[in-house]
Amino acid sequence: MTNKTNVNVTVISIWSKRSADASPFSYSVEVNASSAKHALDLAFTATNMDDRPFGKQVPSTSVGDILVIDGQHYLVDPDGFSELTLEQSQFIQKRLTSRDTGFGFDAIFVDMLNQ
Repeated sequence: MTNKTNVNVTVISIWSKRSADASPFSYSVEVNASSAKHALDLAFTATNMDDRPFGKQVPSTSVGDILVIDGQHYLVDPDGFSELTLEQSQFIQKRLTSRDTGFGFDAIFVDMLNQ
């Protein structure tokens, strides 16, 4: 992406997942971006506003959530975004809950991916 174009970003909210057998809440936002990184930044900003999409149903986008652009999964981490494989993304969605992300997400994530 070099010129700005409308980009659909799927947000998978791990913070919305209250138990291991539940599915995380996911929804899409559309942003006008010039690159994947720009789209991730804009989607993160849009989903952290008071008037964000699904603001009453789901918490703002936070560390541990997953953003997807054109099939590429990205983890929201403390320093920005990290690319994930589909398998890593599915593993996180299946295993992590809001409790995990609230209690030492980084250590749990590293342990889980190393299993």
